[in-house]
Amino acid sequence: MKNKIFMVIVLLLITSFAFGQKQFQEESPKKWTQNKINNYYKTMDLNRLANIERPTRRSEVMMGNSIRTLVYDFGSVGAPGREPSIEWPKYSKHGYGYEFGPLVGIEVPIDTSGYFLPYIDKDGEKIVDVDNARYDTTLFIISDGLIDGGAPGASEELSPENEPWGWEPLPGYANEEGGSLALLTKPQSWPSHWDSWPGTYKANASTSDEAIFYVMDDRFNREFPFYPFQGNKDVGGMGLRVQVRAYQWANVLASDAIFFVYEITNTTENDYEKVVFGMFGDPHIGGSNDFSDDYAYFDTEINMVYGYDGDNRGEWGGKTGYFGYSFLESPGNPYDGIDNDGDGMIDESMFNGIDDDGDWNVETDDVGMDGIGPEDPSYIAPDEGEGDGIPTAGDRFDPTKPGEPNFDTSDLDEADQIGLTSFNAYQYGSDAIKNDKSIWNRLQPSTLIGEENAFTDIAQNADNVFLYGSGYFPLKAGDTKRFSVALLMGEDSYDLFNTANVVQRIYDSGYRFAKPPDKPELSAVAGDGQVKLYWDDVAEKSWDPVYGFDFQGYAIYRSTDPGFNEVHTITDNNGIATFWKPIVRFDLDDGIKGESYVGVNGLHYNLGYDTGLQHEFIDTTVTNGVQYYYAICSYDIGDTTGTIEVPPSECTKTINKDAYTGVIQYDINTVGVIPQAASPGISNPGISESGIVHTGPASGT
Repeated sequence: MKNKIFMVIVLLLITSFAFGQKQFQEESPKKWTQNKINNYYKTMDLNRLANIERPTRRSEVMMGNSIRTLVYDFGSVGAPGREPSIEWPKYSKHGYGYEFGPLVGIEVPIDTSGYFLPYIDKDGEKIVDVDNARYDTTLFIISDGLIDGGAPGASEELSPENEPWGWEPLPGYANEEGGSLALLTKPQSWPSHWDSWPGTYKANASTSDEAIFYVMDDRFNREFPFYPFQGNKDVGGMGLRVQVRAYQWANVLASDAIFFVYEITNTTENDYEKVVFGMFGDPHIGGSNDFSDDYAYFDTEINMVYGYDGDNRGEWGGKTGYFGYSFLESPGNPYDGIDNDGDGMIDESMFNGIDDDGDWNVETDDVGMDGIGPEDPSYIAPDEGEGDGIPTAGDRFDPTKPGEPNFDTSDLDEADQIGLTSFNAYQYGSDAIKNDKSIWNRLQPSTLIGEENAFTDIAQNADNVFLYGSGYFPLKAGDTKRFSVALLMGEDSYDLFNTANVVQRIYDSGYRFAKPPDKPELSAVAGDGQVKLYWDDVAEKSWDPVYGFDFQGYAIYRSTDPGFNEVHTITDNNGIATFWKPIVRFDLDDGIKGESYVGVNGLHYNLGYDTGLQHEFIDTTVTNGVQYYYAICSYDIGDTTGTIEVPPSECTKTINKDAYTGVIQYDINTVGVIPQAASPGISNPGISESGIVHTGPASGT
């Protein structure tokens, strides 16, 4: 009987949802969407929480452009005592960070049993003004995944049983038999159930050159006597689930930046009314042994915090650059009736099932949950929601189903963002991330225009740490909020701010930035005073999601260092190294040649000279016994309309040399060779036609 009742309820829910989906514009869209989300998350996460074994932690090195750094699937970017830790330029041994990582802080009222107590007044009415609420105990809980967190001794926050309190990865988002988290360019790191990379805006597509994906939660943050799920005292934390993506582009406009996107979901039945998102970081501008003379500043106009070295000289004896973090997207508050971001919309949300800004177009955007339309080369067949005349939101638990363009999470305009609201850069060791109440106080936001109380305790010419946040806002049951930051590097303040403006443009375009052609596969044969290179033609058939088929040619680079820094010598009119100098180019014989249409600070990319394409090259300008690294980079034509103003894009050239083991991993378009004379008694190979019988109609030799 119980099973029958359950089936009837399920059928009623399905029918109700289907009716609500068709009628959402007329019948309280926020209500049906929130109910759908609440029920969905409750079911999914309670199933996941049945397994409370501590998962395996994984890491990967991102090096898709000029920045090379370790990334961990429990939130940390960089690691104390490990390299590479925000190394720029890569393979220069110029590290700029000890560690950085995201955090979430929540004010939590609890009853004497340790369970969530709704925000109520003395008469039992639920209220929003938590400062005037009356409850038994108030906790201030910070969830993070930092290894050191500003506490001398490089020891993360641990339980009495010596287990970390903080973010831990969720299983199912990496190859369980592998040692690294899921990396775009390493399919062997993907979980077995992924047939393709989970694109941000369409399945099987990534507009970036390098990307990382993982999911973590805070169930193991058992520091406080608070239990977010009624009746379950095995699970700690606040019931928060975080989906993380990181992007790198090799295009010169964005080659000094890494983007991090965090989607935080409240998987409990608790309505948290006072929440703050933030980042903690420990920059070492000048290297791991040159950190006591750093300066720190912030700019609320572009929501950026940044720093530089006091004497502009690193431990390597040379010039240092500028380091920054730009807050591209802050959480929104869709409940306060205020236009927080001044865009003319009130209480818009990327998770409410409404096309708040009305830009979903049935003619172009009705492509289904996979985000792929018939014009896309990867299109196979219609999928869920395609062609039904109404917007289809993505599935937040399935990264392969991002949803239709210009709707909910695929529309970055639908967020009532509150911006950067606090910044501390206090002396390392004077506070630590493990001091939850103190960190909560430091993240207290400004409440008045021009008020600087939240931008205090900034240590200058010191070993400072960065703590910055965006808050407060409510995170109700089932709610998801997103914040995006960009790690930035620059040769000077001008270069840093210029990069900040570029990354904001990339964000504003929905991360739909120019993508270079696919990488050709390179092979090399070393000989006596020469190196022979061979490659395939796969790049010539690749498709750019912005410009379509725009392949133009190949550039071949040679260097004696795996980072190709010695050939990063072509500067713009500000004297900033921008392009790499190849030893040869081969481009389409199509009349497109010389300087590119779009330049970078007066410098234009060389598109070639109509040489025609080749797939082999012999380099005879090498010295025997010298270790050489080669890369062949496919490149496109860039923007030719002047509307987007993106210069040509080259594919990446990455060689990963482990700082400790010396083991080298090559990408498919890179090789390492040592030319040398043949040993005595060795005859060179050759081919003779002697004994070969020609048959058939072929006329070849």
